[in-house]
Amino acid sequence: MSCETADLKHDYTLTEDFVKNHFLVGLLLTEVKSALNEIQDIRKFAIMTLRNLLAKHSVDDRYASKVCIITLCCSS
Repeated sequence: MSCETADLKHDYTLTEDFVKNHFLVGLLLTEVKSALNEIQDIRKFAIMTLRNLLAKHSVDDRYASKVCIITLCCSS
């Protein structure tokens, strides 16, 4: 495995540290990940729930200002 592939794998892996530091998002992503191994109706419901939450966040007025978006994206 190349260094670049290892970096990508680390960037896109749901780690215990991420789940601990970002509890609600980590819980949601853990549940979606688990649902992907279930029957179609459960997979569809999990993906729709994630999609709907992302859509609602994108139109939420509280996150409309560029300063707020930058602050949220850059905070760790």
